[in-house]
Amino acid sequence: MKLAKIASVIAVGFVSLPALAAYGSPFDGEGFVSDDWQLVCDNTLTCRAAGYSEDAAQWRGSILMTVKAGEKVPSTEVVLNYWDWSPSDEDMTQVDVLDNPVELWLNDKFYGEVKDSTLTNAQTVQLINDAKKSRKIVFKIDDYQWQISDKGMAAVLLKLD
Repeated sequence: MKLAKIASVIAVGFVSLPALAAYGSPFDGEGFVSDDWQLVCDNTLTCRAAGYSEDAAQWRGSILMTVKAGEKVPSTEVVLNYWDWSPSDEDMTQVDVLDNPVELWLNDKFYGEVKDSTLTNAQTVQLINDAKKSRKIVFKIDDYQWQISDKGMAAVLLKLD
């Protein structure tokens, strides 16, 4: 079950937002897209907001916030893709980051570890608290880091509200 959930989030993470460039209602087609963030809602009034690393980023990551009708704080999942390559390899292989301690950093301030690829309610609230301001969203494992773009985050969260 967990593997299927992770696979579906990874699939969302590989979608290139510029290719979706459809602006509209969160209930239409690809939903509402603003820069590197996207919002899609379904007929059960469950909405999913996703933010991605910029297309040029070497290591790609994504955030998926899911809000069900009546919930005040979304559940928030994180997917980090790290591709390890060496000159002797013909292709790259994906390294599993779920078994490593992942740290959440917002504007260069540490906000705790991410457990089982899911942010706590407190981490999620901190993430969206100042969405109107420029926010540096970084996940770290040792010396490796993934930055999630904040471009479009405020617009998507405003539309979600």
